[in-house]
Amino acid sequence: MSSCVRYTRDQNNLATLTLDMPGKSVNTLSRQMWTDLDAAISQAERDNPRGLLIVSAKPRTFIAGADLFELRAMTDEELDRYLAEGQRILNRLESLAFPTVAVVAGDALGGGLEVALACRRRVAADDPAVKLGLPEVQLGLCPGWGGTVRLTRLIGAEKALAIATSGKPLAPADALKAGIVDAIAPREKLLSVAEGLLAGESRSAPAEGGGALAAIDQSIADLEKRNTSANPAPARIARIIRATVEKGSQVGFDAERVGLVELRKTKAGQNLLRLFFLRQSAKKDAATAAGAAPGKIETVGVIGGGMMGGGIVHVLVKAGFKVVCVEAEAVAPTAAARIKAALEKEGLSADRHEVTSEMEKVGGCDLIIEAISESLPAKEELFKKLDSIAKVSAILATNTSSLSVAKLANAVNDASRVVGLHFFNPVPKMPLVEIVRQPCSSPFAVATAVALATQLGKTPIVCNDAPGFIVNRVLMPYLSESMRLAEDGVAIERIDAAVRRWGMPMGPFELLDQIGLDVMAGIFAALEPHLGERVRVGPLMCAALEAKSLGRKTKRGFYVYPDDRAAKPQVNPSVAAGFAKPDMKPEDEAIQDRCLLPMANEAARVLEEKVTESVDAIDLATITGLGMAGWRGGIVRYVLDTGVSIIASKLQALAAAHGDRLNPSDYLWKMAEAAR
Repeated sequence: MSSCVRYTRDQNNLATLTLDMPGKSVNTLSRQMWTDLDAAISQAERDNPRGLLIVSAKPRTFIAGADLFELRAMTDEELDRYLAEGQRILNRLESLAFPTVAVVAGDALGGGLEVALACRRRVAADDPAVKLGLPEVQLGLCPGWGGTVRLTRLIGAEKALAIATSGKPLAPADALKAGIVDAIAPREKLLSVAEGLLAGESRSAPAEGGGALAAIDQSIADLEKRNTSANPAPARIARIIRATVEKGSQVGFDAERVGLVELRKTKAGQNLLRLFFLRQSAKKDAATAAGAAPGKIETVGVIGGGMMGGGIVHVLVKAGFKVVCVEAEAVAPTAAARIKAALEKEGLSADRHEVTSEMEKVGGCDLIIEAISESLPAKEELFKKLDSIAKVSAILATNTSSLSVAKLANAVNDASRVVGLHFFNPVPKMPLVEIVRQPCSSPFAVATAVALATQLGKTPIVCNDAPGFIVNRVLMPYLSESMRLAEDGVAIERIDAAVRRWGMPMGPFELLDQIGLDVMAGIFAALEPHLGERVRVGPLMCAALEAKSLGRKTKRGFYVYPDDRAAKPQVNPSVAAGFAKPDMKPEDEAIQDRCLLPMANEAARVLEEKVTESVDAIDLATITGLGMAGWRGGIVRYVLDTGVSIIASKLQALAAAHGDRLNPSDYLWKMAEAAR
């Protein structure tokens, strides 16, 4: 077996330890990596060089963290031994008699940063794309190889708490400011700067003041309050830092090891780890579902340069595609300026795309994405034009969020080349793309759409053509029922707050305002013939539409948005006043059940109707498309974690109180079987 670590020593008695997992694009701390690192440290001890540099042969990573595939397969006892062995090896590295410098030219995350922290000094590439951090908390876990302990000793408890409990990585310049690295340098000067650091002494944080423990205790209380019944990892990490400050490093190391083993067994830990693996397999799963090899895409056409179309142009250019964007002549200059500004803000060249009003210019494109207004007649007319303009091998895709892809395919001569490519807004930030297969879509067309989404760095999920696809199908009954609850008299701000506490990134009314109430009314109208009473434009939405309160874009929707973006939006009295009843103050759980259980019920129908047969696809879609908290595991996992019988009983009670639309789907009972 090839070694993961190469040890060399030059004529000047400077040793270099090179991390390089054979056949892998990134380094991870696998069992073999630990074994080879231990052996290399032994060799360095024998040689006693004047210094040791630890570098990576991988262009994009120093070490990306633990090998989570190995970790997933371990028993608790095996995991404890695995962590203890890593701690022993890093203690050896830290205790070497000669200076050590970690040369961080790529991402040092999780265990990667823990290795770097065990060195006396650290230098990182002066490149904002490089990230350093302890993201374990985002997996419902804590560091296990001394990361919290050494970070606390290096930069102090207050800074360590902020970094380790958020899991947010730092760019090298920010890591320098925080005191995590000793220097940053251009890549070509990293080694020379590292050699210069060999002569310096390692740093440590000033002694903690008398109020340090009280401050940590307050942080623990705050974290527990924010994460009640959610992800216990942040508070656990804070306790590990407290133990380190109060009782020393060895107690902190032990607390890390025990903490990681125990956190892995929590629902949050299990769900967040499952989400990691779902993300890892999504591209492969989508390619398998497509059922063919993809075509080559070099030039992409985008019809429509508005917020969605402009965002699609942005990600295409960023991924290196040539793009032709077609917009109406009257607004093309405005669209061009907006797209150019967005690209330049990211330091991207604007010379790989053009914005034009001449439809014929998409004739040479390999794939064309329609992103015009959500009108079936307008889209059908556009597809007829594209059918005569596009080359016969081109894939024709629609970005529709609610209309029938099959109906659009009927507008062209060869329906096999038509697919849905449903991006989410804002396109540059949202990771999900739904690849929609209508009955005539060829495997080649679906595969090519999947390949494009993958090249854009998105998470592709293949589903069949059906009203709302996956995300909007489960989203709209939730939004509709939330408005019915407000119509019953519950204050919209109370509903929003309860839903946020459940684990959604924003409340239903905040989301409605962000999307736009006119847009939502159109989607509801498109879905109501299929979903019936489960979605409807009711009195509350009609009141907002009549008042021209369309959401953020008009600065008035369910909330009023002040010009000062820092100011908090207030409830719009002209819309809400006629519905709110001061005495209607249900508990959070009652609000959450009324709003969110319709989403769970609709997910069962999505499975029943074979929009997708994959529970994993629904869960991944609700997390990456709706922003549902990862520790929830997705809407199907929430049902299974709570218990199908409990969810069904709650729905039956809601139906008895509020109408048959809330009766549990027959397929709800089969969810547990579908998840096996």
